[in-house]
Amino acid sequence: MVSSTMTAGDAADQLRPLMPDDLLRAFHRLGMAVGYRNLARAIAALAPKGKAVANLAGVTTAKPAAHVLTEADTEYITSLESQLVEAETFFQDYPLLQAIPLRINRRWRDDARAFHPRKIRQEIEQLSISADMAQQLRLQGKHVDYDKRSNTHWLDSELIDEAYGKDGELSEIFGARTDEPGHSYDDLLGKYRQARDFKAAMPALRAEIARAQVEGA
Repeated sequence: MVSSTMTAGDAADQLRPLMPDDLLRAFHRLGMAVGYRNLARAIAALAPKGKAVANLAGVTTAKPAAHVLTEADTEYITSLESQLVEAETFFQDYPLLQAIPLRINRRWRDDARAFHPRKIRQEIEQLSISADMAQQLRLQGKHVDYDKRSNTHWLDSELIDEAYGKDGELSEIFGARTDEPGHSYDDLLGKYRQARDFKAAMPALRAEIARAQVEGA
């Protein structure tokens, strides 16, 4: 705040190392327009509530009290970090799974249980496949959906063994572990679902860890 012992120029000189020139000029114009005392009060009113401290310009602001993490807080954060590490390790082991999403599509199908022919609407889980694989499956008479907007080919998950069971793309995903327990085409859909869940959870885990480190559990 400008006083009898500190002029606007003195305050600006103290702020100059901490503030860019554009911000200083804006501060000066505002001070000339509304008065530096009023400007200081407005800045103080906008500051977070907490213990009052004075900055170099003499403007009173608020300093929020820091949360002291308890043992329970630390355990909670550690559990979140373990979940995040598990997800990150999964994608390090299976990097190709980051780019192969799953989706739920809705399609009308014949109701085999009905006495009279009728259609029922079912939710179909699908996975995206390459254009080459889609072409091969269509030549075999398999149904593959095509989304023009995203230029993506979608295969019903129940046909996953047709797509990956007898070609080299499975080994590209699993590497040297292909055909070992847990790494056959019977396990691939489960890996896709796991990848989908991890991708959805990772941003939320990072945000929650950052929040808990500041606010606690």
